[in-house]
Amino acid sequence: MKKDRASVKCSPWKRSLSVMLAGVLCVSMVPAAAFASDADEGHVAQIASIDSNNAQPQTSSIAIEENDAGIAAQATTAVMDVLVVSGVKNYTDAYEVLRLVNAERAKEGLKPLVMDKDLLEAAMTRAVEQMYCFDHTRPDGSSWSTVSSKAFAENIAMGQTTPESVVQTWMDSAGHRANIMNASYTTLGVGAINVKGSSSLWWVQLFGVDQNPTAAAQPANQSFTKRCAVATDRLVNANFQFRSAYYTVQAGKNVQAEARIINSGWGNMVCPLDPSTFTWSMGDTSIASVNAQGVITGKKAGKTKVWAAIPNTPVKFSVDVTVTAPPQSNNGSSTNKPGSSATTKPSTPTKVTGSWKQSSGRWWYSYSNGTYAKGWKQISGTWYYFNASGWMLTGWQKIGGSWYYLKSSGAMATGWQKVSGSWYYLHSSGAMATGWIQVGGSWYYLNSSGSMLTGWQKIGGSWYYLKSSGAMATGWIQLGGSWYYLKSSGAMATGWLKVGGTWYYLRSSGAMATGWLQLSGKWYYLYSSGAMAHNRWVGNYYFDGSGVMVTSRWVGSYYVGSDGKWIPNYGSSSSIGGGQTDQSIVYWTPSGSVYHTTDKCPALSRSKTIKSGTIAQSGKSRACKDCS
Repeated sequence: MKKDRASVKCSPWKRSLSVMLAGVLCVSMVPAAAFASDADEGHVAQIASIDSNNAQPQTSSIAIEENDAGIAAQATTAVMDVLVVSGVKNYTDAYEVLRLVNAERAKEGLKPLVMDKDLLEAAMTRAVEQMYCFDHTRPDGSSWSTVSSKAFAENIAMGQTTPESVVQTWMDSAGHRANIMNASYTTLGVGAINVKGSSSLWWVQLFGVDQNPTAAAQPANQSFTKRCAVATDRLVNANFQFRSAYYTVQAGKNVQAEARIINSGWGNMVCPLDPSTFTWSMGDTSIASVNAQGVITGKKAGKTKVWAAIPNTPVKFSVDVTVTAPPQSNNGSSTNKPGSSATTKPSTPTKVTGSWKQSSGRWWYSYSNGTYAKGWKQISGTWYYFNASGWMLTGWQKIGGSWYYLKSSGAMATGWQKVSGSWYYLHSSGAMATGWIQVGGSWYYLNSSGSMLTGWQKIGGSWYYLKSSGAMATGWIQLGGSWYYLKSSGAMATGWLKVGGTWYYLRSSGAMATGWLQLSGKWYYLYSSGAMAHNRWVGNYYFDGSGVMVTSRWVGSYYVGSDGKWIPNYGSSSSIGGGQTDQSIVYWTPSGSVYHTTDKCPALSRSKTIKSGTIAQSGKSRACKDCS
C-alpha cells in the first residue's frame, strides 16, 4: 500500500519532537490478526459490503518514525470533489473509546489522554475518508498526517460494532497498542462514523503531544451529507456498482436504486453513495422512469436499464430493471415477459388464445387472432423468448445486455444450471450471475463468463479457496498436507493470526508454520498444532509473553545465553573456568560478547568504555580466551 509521494518538511520543533518519539512502531512484528497495516504481509480484502453487516473487523496503525519525522507527503494525485457520502458522526462512541483507552493506560501508570478538539474533528474527517479509502494515505494521495499539524500517530479500524470491541482489537496488536500506551502522547482525537444500514463503524485514532492540552466538550451526535474528493484515476466504471444485481418493480410502484464505490484500500468493501452523486437516466422511458434521486417508477411490463453517471467523468454504469404488470382482478392478466407491451383482456367478449406450432424442427407460438409471439412471453407460467421472426430460441442468448439460458424446451432457466460441464447461476430474472453471489447461506464466485470456480482463486488481490461444490471455505482447512486459515470473508490469512485466543503464523503461501520460526531477527516456536509457545520453556529455551525466544538473561533462577539456550549452573564456581566464582570481579565492554578476568587484557586496550562487576552483572556467558 505504500506509494511514493512528494514531501515537504514540517517545522523544526515538530521534527525534534518526532526524534524524541523514535521507537514508536509503524507496524507491529508481534502477532497481529488480520490487520491491514502498511507493511502487513497479507493485506486482506472482504467479500461483504459495508451494508451487509458481516464484515470482519480490520485495523491498521502508523506513527511517525525517526527517519521521516516531521515529513508529510503532499497531494500529487489529481482529484475531483464528486462523491457524496452520508453518515453519522458518533461522538458518544468516540468519547467511550477515550475512556477505555485511558483505563488501559491507567493499568500501566500512564497519564490519561485528553480529547483535543482539533484532533477530534480531524479524526472524524479521516473516518469519513476510510469509508471509501481504507488506508493511511488520504484519497488525494497525501499522508494521513496532513489532516492536522497536531497529529503524530494514527490507528484505523473498521467492522467493530462497539467501542469495547475496537479498543480490544487495537490492544491485541503490538503496533496499535504501542500508540495507545505511548507515554509521550498527551492528546487524542477519535473518529467514529456510522453508515446507514450497518451496525459496523469506521474508526480512527489520532495521537498528539500538546503539553498544555484543553479537554474538548463532547458534542451531540451529528448526521452529515458531505461531498468528498476522490482521485481521478478511480473514476472508472470498474470501481462502481449497484447494490442489487437487478431491480424488479411493479408498474405504478417505486424502488430506490442504490449505487456505491468500491473501497480503494480494501478490496471488495464498498461505500454507499448519496444519489445526488449521479445523474440518472432510463434506457426505455416507456417501461420505467427515474428521477434525480435515483427513484425508479415502473410504467408497464418490460425490461430496461437504469443508468448512473458522474458528470464530467467517464463513469456511467447500468443495471437491469424488470417491470412487472400489476395484479388484475379479471381473467385478462398479463401474458408478457418484461420487454414487450402488456396485454390485458379486451373490452369485447372475444378471447385471444394461442398454441404451439412446429415447422422444420423449430417452434413458434401462434395466437388465434393471426399474430405470433415475439420477445419475452410467459406461457402457462413459464418464460420463453422469441426472435423477431417469431422463432423460439434455446441455449445461451444475450438479451438487453444480460445473458440468459433457455433450455432445450425453450423454458428460461433460473438457479443453478450445469451447461457443457460448467456450473452457472441464473437469477430469478433469468439473468446470468457473475462475481460473488450468496446462495443458501454460502458464497460462490462466478467468473466473467458466468462459470463457477473451484479450488484456489486469486480475486481482488486476495486468495480464496472454493470447495468442489463451489462454496467458499472459511476457517481452518487442510490441503496437500498443509493447514490454511480462511477468514470469515473467505480471504486467506497470512502473517500472525489469533484464533480462539491462540496465536498462529501463516507463511506468505498461507501455509501454517510449525517448529522454529525466525522473523526480523527474533526466534519463535510453533507447536505441531501451529500454536505459538509463550511464557514457557520449550526444551532448554524460554519464550516470553510475546512468543520471542529470550537471550542473555535470567529467567527466574535459570540463565539463558546469547543463543537462547539454558546454561546449567551459570555463575557457580563449578561452571566457571580460571577459578572464577559468581562473586569475582570481571570486566567487559557494552558491545562485547565476553567478560575479562583482568582489565589489562590486550583485547580491552582500545576500548573507551570498560565496565566492572560480577559475572551475572556483565550479562556475558563466556570468558575471554586471552585472559582467562
